[in-house]
Amino acid sequence: MVVKNDYSIPKSDLTYFCINEDLNTEYKVYEKDGLFELFERTCNMLEEKLIFETKQKLVSLLPINNDLIYLVLDGDGLENNKLYSYNKKELKYLGISDVYFPLLDVNKEFMYFSSLRTNRQFFDTYSINLKNFEKKCIHIGVDYPTHIYGLNSNNEKIYFKHLNNSKAEAYLEKEGKLEPLIHSSNLHEYTIFDIEFISSNEVILSTNFESEYSYLGKINLKNNQLMKLVTLEKQNIRMLAPCKDQKKFLFSTTDGFTDRLFLFDLTTYTYEEITTNFPIIKGLFISDRYIYIMGNEIGGKTTLIKEEYETKNIAKLNKKLKDTKSLIKLSYTTKKYTDDTQCEMSIDTILYQPIKNSSKKVIIWIHGGPNHSQKEFAKEKHFQFLIDKGFNIVCTNYRGSSQSSKHFLNSGKKNWSVGAIQDIITGFNLVQTEYQFESPIVMGKSFGGYLALTLIFKYPSFAAKCIDICGPSNLINFIADSPPHWRKMLIDFIGDPESEYDRLLKDSPISQVHKMDIPLLLIHGENDPRVPVNQTISLESELKKQRKKVYSLYFQNEGHDFIKSENIQIYLKTIEEFINERL
Repeated sequence: MVVKNDYSIPKSDLTYFCINEDLNTEYKVYEKDGLFELFERTCNMLEEKLIFETKQKLVSLLPINNDLIYLVLDGDGLENNKLYSYNKKELKYLGISDVYFPLLDVNKEFMYFSSLRTNRQFFDTYSINLKNFEKKCIHIGVDYPTHIYGLNSNNEKIYFKHLNNSKAEAYLEKEGKLEPLIHSSNLHEYTIFDIEFISSNEVILSTNFESEYSYLGKINLKNNQLMKLVTLEKQNIRMLAPCKDQKKFLFSTTDGFTDRLFLFDLTTYTYEEITTNFPIIKGLFISDRYIYIMGNEIGGKTTLIKEEYETKNIAKLNKKLKDTKSLIKLSYTTKKYTDDTQCEMSIDTILYQPIKNSSKKVIIWIHGGPNHSQKEFAKEKHFQFLIDKGFNIVCTNYRGSSQSSKHFLNSGKKNWSVGAIQDIITGFNLVQTEYQFESPIVMGKSFGGYLALTLIFKYPSFAAKCIDICGPSNLINFIADSPPHWRKMLIDFIGDPESEYDRLLKDSPISQVHKMDIPLLLIHGENDPRVPVNQTISLESELKKQRKKVYSLYFQNEGHDFIKSENIQIYLKTIEEFINERL
């Protein structure tokens, strides 16, 4: 199938960046027409230099010196994370796959990483001597998925343990044993979102331990005392980036609508906000001179801002970071209510409207995860395409979404077919009351695809059409076929196929096919390791048996995300033809 390359996707989109202060070198990875291009820029170079390109997705980059880089690459969406070396001349596969969370020690003599290769359920962690390439297992995961996360100058290691969808703990390795950084009974469910060493004996962290919203804290590793540094009302502190001089660090926050950025001074224990107009901040780095901010613009393109800063005059930096006028109008709506436990909650909705080509056409986008948030839609490849076609886009944070309170996150557990669907409909109705749009097209990806299917099967007259991208249709098989390290978490927030079989069957779209009465488009990558493609194949087969109006698109060389340029063109063309009833 030949498709003219005329659809609205960024010609070059930043996917990764890495700053090596020791080498005084910046590395950036751009995705351009299906290729991932690695650029390098040293302090004496005026422009970036292309040093490498590949069709495989670059997951991690570890520079050793100006002539040697280690890379982790993923081919064809398989998420097999293979380790390579690159000496500026030859890319060499090192025979190691399933490499996650790779780190280098301070002297760059050892690499550490966690892997599913030998422990599909809980991860094992390895060290590699980079002089003789001897590999050694240093930790075996048991009970729950456990992976390496941080490393200090003394080679003391921090591990993360993921107990369920809303509980992630951090541990410090001492004399071969893992000791929890926060001592808590099982009654206290909490998550550590990020953690960084600021000295050999201290860490900073973002956590919602004994709090509805995550805050910034500090732990002294000698006595494990947790001290709160910053709490912001109804804001969740998420990403941390310490400076090498140990005197300052960046932290970002989110409220479900937009992210904010702050600079914290460890000498005075004060902080100031840095103004950016990125709805999503995806990466941070701070040196003794520059701040680097990687984020999504409203139009979906990812860019990197690098600015020199003055700690005592943030206003100058704020002026530099002000965004240009957008071609998209944003509106925010919040509906407050009290749930069954008498806890106040709110449904947050974003409405994206095109300034040009405005119309009454509307799409309800349902985010995946489910513990993601609605603002992340701005990074999807079809976002700008739909805006250019005149569509208004409604995105709601349904219960179970992240970036709100802990209670809001937990209230979604095993309540997707009722609570989440109610929130999505409520969010749309709030907007519809004011704007009177046409009958909506419901669209979702991953778990958002599942919710899109559930919505149209439960309320057949609510929408005009539906687009499901890589969504599960049979919850029982989905949990059984899921990656082993996901299984306990899926049981926690979806249900147990053994003890809750009847409910899961009832909540599965494949058992509700007879109720569907609108056109449906199914899209899936055949290499998808997260939601197996048979979830879509089985649903399509059942729909056709019952003579329902269903269309499908499968990509043989894609996984859960669609990367290749030619496939993205087909993807966008198919969506347009389905919407315009030309399929």
